[in-house]
Amino acid sequence: MAPKRPTPSTPSAAKKRKVLSLAQKMEVIESVEGGVGWTEAAKKFGLHEASVRTIYKARDKIRQSVH
Repeated sequence: MAPKRPTPSTPSAAKKRKVLSLAQKMEVIESVEGGVGWTEAAKKFGLHEASVRTIYKARDKIRQSVH
């Protein structure tokens, strides 16, 4: 039986995860709190909109880690 999805031809074709530092996450939080929309913040930081929302949702834990 053939696979349902084609496999990438090279290992580098798979998308790499982008890891943000705490300082970058704080910038994301501050921009959203400053009135920047989810989509605009995502484009600014090169993230998916869901990632921006997840970072914003965890803002209390992130702030505790920074201080």
